[in-house]
Amino acid sequence: MQEYLGYNILWNEIVDSTQNLIARMAGSLPDKTVLAAHFQTAGRGQGDHSWTSADGENLTFSILLKFGEERPLLHKDEQLLTKATSLAVKDFLEHLGIEAKIKKPNDIYVKSNKICGMLIENGASGDELDWSILGIGINMNQRAFPEDLPNAVSATMLTGLKYPLKECLCFFLEDFDRRIEMIFSARETLEKEYEESLVSFSYS
Repeated sequence: MQEYLGYNILWNEIVDSTQNLIARMAGSLPDKTVLAAHFQTAGRGQGDHSWTSADGENLTFSILLKFGEERPLLHKDEQLLTKATSLAVKDFLEHLGIEAKIKKPNDIYVKSNKICGMLIENGASGDELDWSILGIGINMNQRAFPEDLPNAVSATMLTGLKYPLKECLCFFLEDFDRRIEMIFSARETLEKEYEESLVSFSYS
């Protein structure tokens, strides 16, 4: 286990889905647990969609956040988690020299090509959220994608560089932590930046 900025990072070689595994373990895991995998046999996307990723080439991980008296978040404000996480991915990519935009609600595109998708699941008691699991897949080093993903792109394809995944996850968590804190300290700015980051046209 690696600790970084208060996050406990658990790396796995192979899992069915980081989202499924962290959900199964959530009761015994602390706030700010990050479960990452080099390969997922059944990666999940939005709805019934799967998430395909080459073995050891990309960042595929899920983050568990827990809420309560010290850091309450109302159920009606859960979309702020989507906005903060989307902006964190955008920030991370910009630090790599990649200009990205957000397609509602949380797909990340570089021009007409998708570089990241996410799946966010929440649990609530009454009006307040108890927890959130934020599953994120960022295409980093993959150089070719299946034919059924014609508009997928990776950071390597855009820059020609190869990226160390464990270090990149830590870099991402810096952006993520800053954006999540904005939910509690700078909500209006967060919402404004999200709206300004949206693509103004549709991709197929």
